Amino acid sequence: MSPSDPIYRYSRGKILHQLNRYTEAVSDFTVALEKEPNDIASLYRRGRALEQLGRSEEAAADFRRALLFRPKELRDFNAHGHVLFKLGRLEESIMAFDAAIDRSRFVAEYFEGRGRSYLALGKLDEALTDLTRCLSLKPKQPRVISERNALLSRLGVTVSST
Repeated sequence: MSPSDPIYRYSRGKILHQLNRYTEAVSDFTVALEKEPNDIASLYRRGRALEQLGRSEEAAADFRRALLFRPKELRDFNAHGHVLFKLGRLEESIMAFDAAIDRSRFVAEYFEGRGRSYLALGKLDEALTDLTRCLSLKPKQPRVISERNALLSRLGVTVSST
């Protein structure tokens, strides 16, 4: 396989990403995308690497583009929602998580992401509903439990320590 082959570049980029060598991974995924512009896997992985590098706008663009080609792919909606949250684009983040939840109501991470977005917007009742749903799907999440308990306290609800 030639180093200019998009499959080679994707595979190499994936390994570099796993080694936390994100700049090099972005370069390889970009070369793969130059040869195969509709390669969803390269788009998604480049988006994840860009996100790790703090290049969230570029990551959001890759996730958005991946969704154009693969509108039913839940991990793309989830990744898009998280990067939009990081960018402070909370309403858009909620829409991305809504789209994932519309397709699967049984993934705790979607409710967690949307709950955090609601919380950041000050929509406490909606946040509580989503964080509670998240914990009903995946109960042993100390960070979510802590966030939910803090939210309950803000709402004036006494939380037992049991």
